[in-house]
Amino acid sequence: MCMFLKEEYATMAQMLLQSLFTFGECQCDVIIYTSTELAKLITLQSPLIKFEINDSIATLKEACCARLHVFDLESTRKFHKILYLDLDLIIKRPIAPIFDLPIDDKLYALTEGNLKTDEDDDHGKSYFDPGYIDDLDDTSTFTTGILLFRNCDRMIEFFRVCRMDALTRPYHPRHDQPVIIYHAFLLKCFDNKVLCDYAVNNNSDVDSKQILHHFPTTTGNYESKIPMMSDFLRELNESLQAKPS
Repeated sequence: MCMFLKEEYATMAQMLLQSLFTFGECQCDVIIYTSTELAKLITLQSPLIKFEINDSIATLKEACCARLHVFDLESTRKFHKILYLDLDLIIKRPIAPIFDLPIDDKLYALTEGNLKTDEDDDHGKSYFDPGYIDDLDDTSTFTTGILLFRNCDRMIEFFRVCRMDALTRPYHPRHDQPVIIYHAFLLKCFDNKVLCDYAVNNNSDVDSKQILHHFPTTTGNYESKIPMMSDFLRELNESLQAKPS
C-alpha cells in the first residue's frame, strides 16, 4: 500500500491494517510505501509491517503514481505474488484465499466501469481510438484500487511502461488509473472477472461473501472515505463481539 502527503491517509491506513490483522488473519508481509513523517503515524505494531521510505514525493500526481514503483522497492523483490491495495479498503474475511488463487502473468483487478459508457473518462476512454473500442468483445474496465499480480518479467515491464507514460501525460483527474487500464487493454494482460468473487465496491453488508470491501469516491477525497470505512469497521467489530465464543 502507498501513503503520501496527507495525515488523513494514515487514518485510513490504520483502519485498513486493523481490519487486515483482525479479520484478514494476515500472515504475510505488509509493505507500506510512504514518507518518514507519515510512517510515524502508524501506531499498529506488527513484525509483518515493513516501511519503504521515500521523502521526495511532493505532488498528488507523484503520490498517485507511487504504486507503479512496486518493483523498484527492495522489499518486494522476494515475493512470488503481490496484492496492491488502495487505502480506502476494509478487509472482513481471511485474506489467504486471494493469495491461493492460481494466477497467470497478468494483472487481476475488480470489474468497474465500461469504455463505451465512460463519459467522465474515469477509466480512460479518451486514451483509446473509437474504432479500437468498437472492435472489443468486452469493454468492461476495472478499478485500480485492488491489483493482484505475480512477480514476473511481464508484470515488471508492464509497470515500467505505465510509470513512464503516467508521469509524462498531461493532468488527468484519475491520474494513473486510465494509464494502467489503457496499457492493460493494449497488451491484453488483465483479468477483471476472477476477483469479483473476492472483492466489491461500495458495499457495506457485513455478511457479504467478499473479502475486500473497497470504498472508492473521487481521488484523494478522504473526507467521504473515512466515515464510510469507520462505520463499516465499527459494524464488523460489533458483529464479531455479538458472535458466541
